[in-house]
Amino acid sequence: MQSLTTRLVAGARFLLGFSVLLLTNPMLALFKFPTSPISTYPYRLFGVRDAVIGGLLWTANTPELVKQALLVGTLIDSIDLLSTCAAVLSSDLVFPAAAWAVGVIVLFLAIQLWALSKLRSQRGAKIQ
Repeated sequence: MQSLTTRLVAGARFLLGFSVLLLTNPMLALFKFPTSPISTYPYRLFGVRDAVIGGLLWTANTPELVKQALLVGTLIDSIDLLSTCAAVLSSDLVFPAAAWAVGVIVLFLAIQLWALSKLRSQRGAKIQ
């Protein structure tokens, strides 16, 4: 049984990813990202990736699978954070899009790390 936290992370990732995949231009406009016909392709890839991570986390039915899905999400978000910082430093991404991106990434990272720490503490409690 998954916690409410992991269900919320899974649902949020799936909805965000699916929304970006299907409604690319409106979602980019909502978060103030620059758009062009060629730029929508990488954003759609992001959408697919986040929807898959959300689906993976949603369907994880053992603590070990939940942990793996959370670790995958944490790793991907960490790489996204580094990539976003590099894009800001090279002026490829400017405010407010950069602020939205960093905010969402940090939010997902914090929630996933918190959920992972809860899993570890639950596992430790069962061992004692």
